[in-house]
Parts: sequence; structure tokens; C-alpha cells
Amino acid sequence: MFTTPGRDTAMATILLIDDDVLFRALVAKTLEKAGHTVLEAGNGREGLALYNEFTPDLVLTDISCRKWMASNQPLPC
Repeated sequence: MFTTPGRDTAMATILLIDDDVLFRALVAKTLEKAGHTVLEAGNGREGLALYNEFTPDLVLTDISCRKWMASNQPLPC
């Protein structure tokens, strides 16, 4: 875990997976202002790759990605 200068508590590395770019940017900015490290992915495949590379403390994900639901194909992970 990471610490922010001037704080006594350890901050989390958070993986944020969402296909909505604006929503993802808003949530990421909010979490970063709170001192967390945020990894962003636009779909499940990117999210899984980031998870395997960085092993985040927390994963926040959209339960349904419109891109995949519209194609009637299974999620990539």
C-alpha cells in the first residue's frame, strides 16, 4: 500500500473498470484527491491485465458494459 505525505494511514491502490469514460474519470479524480492510486480500465480484458500486473487492494467495476451487452458476446474475462 502507498502512503501520502503528511498522512499516517496507508492509502489503497484501486482498480476502476468501467466503459463510461466520463464516469470513470470522475470517480478516479475523486479517489485520487483522497490520496489513493487509481488504475483505470475501459473493459474487462484491460481490467484483468491490470489486476494481474499490479494486484490492487480494491476493484470497482461496472456490472454491465454496454459494449459487450450490445454484441451478445460473453465478457472477455
